[in-house]
Amino acid sequence: DEDLEHHFSPSDLVFLSPDADEALTCVDESKVYVIGGLVDVSVQKRSSLTRARELGATAVRLPLRECAPRPDVHPILSVVSVVSMLAAVNSGASWEEAIGAALPKRFMERREAEAAARGEGAGGGRLV
Repeated sequence: DEDLEHHFSPSDLVFLSPDADEALTCVDESKVYVIGGLVDVSVQKRSSLTRARELGATAVRLPLRECAPRPDVHPILSVVSVVSMLAAVNSGASWEEAIGAALPKRFMERREAEAAARGEGAGGGRLV
């Protein structure tokens, strides 16, 4: 197994990291997107962000806070969901459409149930 830097220039790499500050706004076909570096092992906080910084590559997060049906959607998603979102946006869908179609229904149902148990409305805000 060779490292990414042996195959791609760091300037061509875009790591998707839930810990990144900047949201991905568009899919650039000239870039190589690094998705799911730690699939099905355990979530190690800041791991993909740290790796991107070590290589001098870009790190961004999916625009879940800005475009998901709920602002509190968990940022850790399956590789299949992420690839589906990227493909949809690359094919012309909006982020809202891509995220809404790719998020597993159980994610939304779980967040709705948690919000209801706390007495919050559907948008995640507290009812007064």
